[in-house]
Amino acid sequence: MAQFSTALRNARLAAITTAVGTNGRFRVYDSEDTLLADLACSATFAAEPSDGVLTANPITQDFADASGVAAYAQVCKSDGTPVIRLTVSEAGQGGDAIINDVHIVQGGVVSVTSLTITEGNAGLA
Repeated sequence: MAQFSTALRNARLAAITTAVGTNGRFRVYDSEDTLLADLACSATFAAEPSDGVLTANPITQDFADASGVAAYAQVCKSDGTPVIRLTVSEAGQGGDAIINDVHIVQGGVVSVTSLTITEGNAGLA
């Protein structure tokens, strides 16, 4: 398996923030690809990555557009073009993005408590 330096891992992660651009979107979907919630990312998606980990800046909570069980999320450009697909879960369940409740009810509040992406294949200094 290939091993990447921390500098390369950080550069790959920084490219996500660049690709999202200004005022990206965080969209939550169910397993049938129904859009459940569409939340606004911070003007800058994330701070600089550190040690191969990218941590998103705060994402604005919003009300759900539809009811369903969250299966995944996408971080998109402001025009809706997807940049990255993520796993979602509640706290302690291991998702890339942690949301307040995976059982989403239309009109209910959806919030992201954390979003971190770890670039794999660490191994070189």
